[in-house]
Amino acid sequence: MGGPQGHITSRSLPASLFKIKYDIKPADLPTWDGQDDTFLQWAEDLNVLAATGPEIAKQLGEVMPTRFADQAQHWWHTLPLHECAKAMQSWLSLRSYIMQNMLATQWMELQWLEFQKIGYRQAGFPDETPTSFLWRKVQARRVLVPARSNDPNYDSQEVMAIMDKTPHIWSSLLQLENAPNVGVVSQQMQDLEDQLIAHMDMDQLNPEMIVQ
Repeated sequence: MGGPQGHITSRSLPASLFKIKYDIKPADLPTWDGQDDTFLQWAEDLNVLAATGPEIAKQLGEVMPTRFADQAQHWWHTLPLHECAKAMQSWLSLRSYIMQNMLATQWMELQWLEFQKIGYRQAGFPDETPTSFLWRKVQARRVLVPARSNDPNYDSQEVMAIMDKTPHIWSSLLQLENAPNVGVVSQQMQDLEDQLIAHMDMDQLNPEMIVQ
């Protein structure tokens, strides 16, 4: 029935029955060695996983300490059990605990300074597009300020932070008043990419043409 030799084919089943199933084993998750210079990429990789749903985010908080290695593992084993339990409530709480207690204030201040230096086609990014710049800056900020769906001001504040110190002409080409979040800004940038790039030379010749 439904196909050769009585086999059921995909065409004989309603689309609602098809689901993608996947399992994530702890051994598949990235390790962290406790070093400052490896934390950002490690955290960003887990941010992507945590964004798939609150249950995954909760489980990451519980499991990720088992993926600590070297210095991170030694640090974790020195913590009181009640501190570990507090940190392991979710991925966001674990990440926040690491940033506040292991990486410390000086590291946070340095990361904010680095974020504030991010500029379109800065040294090392000579050929980036406006959209690539946007997401590079978004990625850097979200490690420091994670996305919060329960904060009604988060999206607008993120747009302001990302567009700070961009070429001035961009603000006249983009309709930021109609951009409630960076996803909309990204779409506008893609639609106007040629124009945004064409004005780059003008802004380079006139340093005052930068949003302050």
